Amino acid sequence: MSVLILAFVLSFFIIRYMKTVNYPELPELVDLNGNVFNKSDLEGKLYIVSYFQTWCSDCVKEKPQLEALQKQFGADKIVVLLVSDEPKDKLLQYAEKFKSSLTIYHSDKSLKKDIGIRAYPTTFLFGKNGQLLRKSVEGMDWDDNKVIQLISNQFK
Repeated sequence: MSVLILAFVLSFFIIRYMKTVNYPELPELVDLNGNVFNKSDLEGKLYIVSYFQTWCSDCVKEKPQLEALQKQFGADKIVVLLVSDEPKDKLLQYAEKFKSSLTIYHSDKSLKKDIGIRAYPTTFLFGKNGQLLRKSVEGMDWDDNKVIQLISNQFK
């Protein structure tokens, strides 16, 4: 009987772990002005998806670096998507407090339950063909020379 219980418990954790994907499918996103994001806008561009929460200090720290990265390479070459599932009024307050050229998007899907994000920020860098180039959990130095070189190499 104890073997059966152990097998059940292990199965639960294995299934739960399998739900945590390397990179989640991008949910439907709406910016703070009510505009629906069109995934086709990412075609042929590098893009960064940063799943964040307004209360997260690492998220606040990462945002200016992502903004500088987009400015350095140009919004026509690299797109940064800041994605949260928090209520829109909180996101509007955050946007007002931390002014930025980056667009904040709201997801109706729960980042934790539906998408599998367990820590913030969780940020993904995708290549021009949609391949995952880099994943960062709980912040990363986006102005690091290795990261800049990785991105630069995508334009050669």
